[in-house]
Amino acid sequence: MTESLDDAWDRRAATAAHWDDRHRVPSKIWVPPIMLDLVNTARASPLGRFYPFTSHAWLRFSTGPRVEPWDAEVLPIMIGLTPDAHYLVANSDGADGLEEILKTTSAAEAVARAAQLIT
Repeated sequence: MTESLDDAWDRRAATAAHWDDRHRVPSKIWVPPIMLDLVNTARASPLGRFYPFTSHAWLRFSTGPRVEPWDAEVLPIMIGLTPDAHYLVANSDGADGLEEILKTTSAAEAVARAAQLIT
């Protein structure tokens, strides 16, 4: 059974909430607890029409559920978390690494810029 878009976003939000809870306690893990704000903001934006997934501290998007790598197209835009509690919007073409587009402390600003780049 294929996961619906709403289920994908619900699952990503639950995972982000767990991520943030784990990162509120001082530890060796460097990522700040700002993932849930990013996920909720992205879901409410034009990015909400894509399937979300995370890779390390990056929120990424695809055109469909990704049971297998070839099931859906992965969009080149991603939003990551930095150790200094910023959101980093980047473009990845898969071959040449990442191109930094924007670094901001605002989830809304990061999502708006990412949405602008893919819509």
